[in-house]
Amino acid sequence: SLDNLDLITEKGLQESFDVIRSIIDSFEVGFLPKFTNCCEPQLGKRGLYNSSDWVSFSNDKSENLRKSLLNLRFDLLAYADGETNIFEICNLINFELDDVVREVKILKEHSLLTDMH
Repeated sequence: SLDNLDLITEKGLQESFDVIRSIIDSFEVGFLPKFTNCCEPQLGKRGLYNSSDWVSFSNDKSENLRKSLLNLRFDLLAYADGETNIFEICNLINFELDDVVREVKILKEHSLLTDMH
């Protein structure tokens, strides 16, 4: 093999690992997420509208971050039709796979998403 381990950095190896882990997580959490309600999800009564869950996405607690993550939540619910896969959703809503996977987990815990196999 022509692989040269002298060219591999710890940072590069960690970044590769993170990408692969995100892909595996996306399959475990639900490759084809589907919104379970037929109407507005009532995020407020579930504690998801002004949620502290967003802190797990970043150490930055700014209002812009909160608005952005609320958009992630709304957009994910809008595109979770059971036919659009999680990678397509990431591209459509312009969020990283890690963030979308975390949000899918949260929404599944509140029975707002299920996985269409």
